Formats: sequence, structure tokens, C-alpha cells
Amino acid sequence: MHLERVEIVGFRGINRLSLMLEQNNVLIGENAWGKSSLLDALTLLLSPEFDLYHFVREDFWFPPGDIQGREHHLHIILTFRENEPGRHRVRRYRPLSSCWVPCDDGYQRVFYRLEGELADDDSVMTLRSFIDGE
Repeated sequence: MHLERVEIVGFRGINRLSLMLEQNNVLIGENAWGKSSLLDALTLLLSPEFDLYHFVREDFWFPPGDIQGREHHLHIILTFRENEPGRHRVRRYRPLSSCWVPCDDGYQRVFYRLEGELADDDSVMTLRSFIDGE
């Protein structure tokens, strides 16, 4: 299984991003284009640590120079695809059996959504779910 697509809305330096990934990827861009924010999102959300990451106030995007314009909602969707059709059935992936979604190209995918809600009192709620899974 590999990470096939990353979609980010409102996380740190990224207002909106939809990125298809290959086996090998290179990030190139000018300063303040969100490269570090993308790597932070992947590092924090895919960490092998036991405790899951919870979004904080500073994770919410705001327009450059306008901190009062800070967004109150962010979401990240990670799409994982099996490496070969049928690989979703191997023992390693059995705990995810209810999360696999069959797609038109013959591959099964897992769509993992993380959302953050910033309240007026600056408290933050983090939600996790599988899209189209049971």
C-alpha cells in the first residue's frame, strides 16, 4: 500500500492543495509555497507514535499578514492505494478490511480524513474518519 494522493485545505501555510504522488517525489518551489507545511502534515499525521496528533490553533491557515482572517476549519484527506489489485486481502491489511473502497480502475483504496475545528474560545477539536468505509 502506498500514499497516492494528499488533499489539504487550511493547514498552516497551505490554503488549498491536491497532490498526486508517485513512488518517488521531489518538492520544488519558492519560499512560502507550503513545502514545509506539506511535510509537517505527513510527519505529524503518519507518525508511528502511539498518541495521535491533535490539531492546535497554529495549524489553521490564515492569509499572509492577516492573522485575524484565520480559518476555523481545516481538513486533510490521505488516499492510500494497494500496490497491486488484490493486495488488500493480505494478513497485514485485514484490520482495514471495512475501510477498503473498490474503484473503477480495479484497485482498492482507503480514504482517511482528518478535520480540525477551531472554536471562538481557541479550543480545537480533531476528528478522524474513513470515507466510504463502514
